[in-house]
Amino acid sequence: MELKDLIVTPFFLILIYFVAFRYKRTIEDEEQKKFFIPAITFKIIGAIFLGLIYQFYYKGGDTFTFYKLGSQHIYNALFEDPVKAVKLLLSDSTNKIELYPYSSKIFYFSDSASFLIVKIAAIAGFLCFHTYSVIAIAFGLFSFSGSWVMYLAFCRIFPSLKRNSAYAIFFLPSVFFWGSGLLKDSITFGALGWMFYCFTNLAIFNRKILLSSLIFIISLFLIKTIKIYILLCFIPSLIIWLFFHFNYKVKSRIIKIVAKPILIVSAMVLAYIAANYISIDDKRYSLDNLTSTTKITYDYLTYMSKQQDGAYYSLGEFDNSWSGILAKAPLAINVTLFRPYLWESRNLVMLISALESFMILAFTIITLWKAGVVTSIRIILNNPFLIFCTILSISFAFAVGISTANFGTLVRYKIPIMPFYLLLLIVVNNIHKERKITNKSISTE
Repeated sequence: MELKDLIVTPFFLILIYFVAFRYKRTIEDEEQKKFFIPAITFKIIGAIFLGLIYQFYYKGGDTFTFYKLGSQHIYNALFEDPVKAVKLLLSDSTNKIELYPYSSKIFYFSDSASFLIVKIAAIAGFLCFHTYSVIAIAFGLFSFSGSWVMYLAFCRIFPSLKRNSAYAIFFLPSVFFWGSGLLKDSITFGALGWMFYCFTNLAIFNRKILLSSLIFIISLFLIKTIKIYILLCFIPSLIIWLFFHFNYKVKSRIIKIVAKPILIVSAMVLAYIAANYISIDDKRYSLDNLTSTTKITYDYLTYMSKQQDGAYYSLGEFDNSWSGILAKAPLAINVTLFRPYLWESRNLVMLISALESFMILAFTIITLWKAGVVTSIRIILNNPFLIFCTILSISFAFAVGISTANFGTLVRYKIPIMPFYLLLLIVVNNIHKERKITNKSISTE
């Protein structure tokens, strides 16, 4: 961060809060209105502190590589040769001779996923004299926009859980910190929130069809380009949710019983086709190559973590077959949702992550203890949204846990599902409480 961060950033903060307070007045629901400014503030704080942590604690990292060795060169091109600046923004990572004076200096130019982040940062930089803090806040605001619409969609599904769901979506430390700054995770998390919101508009509430379709496609493109593996878990989960939603709406019990197995098989087939189609442009993530890619990634990150004395974890030896990888599913899911444990903390950042993991583990145990494992499963199977959250949480936790091998990386990679997992627990808790109250009232009568 530089002197201009201290000069330019306050001006943009005033502008952001001016717009935010104006928008807040348009929010009709008083419960939702209370969380708007605190939620956006947490995102801004997260964006600024993430930059400070990378600068003074890690002494560098991806966020500054995107900035100094990426968007800075596109920003320079704007003043030296505007035509080339535009061509860089439209470039598909093909190193053309005319762009070489700039593209050769961009560290991530040949990586289409990272180069897209560089482009987005450059566009934001054009509007703020290429000030790091403002660019980071812009990424955080996009992430917040996805969080906010995710919250609105959930409130439509469960209107009585506005307060509890706000804590799960807005104030989870790992989400508002790692999902707020100049990183890939801010864009993918924001896009995921918009996809969720648009899906509920299209499939559940039948509203804003054209606009929701357009935003859904744009969000899908962003995630597919940046982190395709998120879609490999998210899209199949949505498809299964959709099929169970339609089955749930059928009033005839007989038709429900007959249709359910057909819908389950159809949903699984369609989810399989969708997963294959999503990965058509990147063979590493095709279902045929997925196990090999997982094993290679796990081995590479394990090696790099050991070389750099990083906070790595081990799931034990396994091969790249489906049976070998699936055998590690329980360990992988556990490490994503509930680790690092408190005694595995090696520094302050890791301790914060461990405290969060401990609270999530405690919440999970309390939920299962109060409701009971069997009752919790029944509640989930009778609610299409909870089925979606469960499939998404388990599949994503497995995918991230089996391939990451490093706690520092894990805390960033797992943030897309953490709100959904907490919402799952919150809803199960609420339904169980409502049933107890109903049963008590019946028994007293």
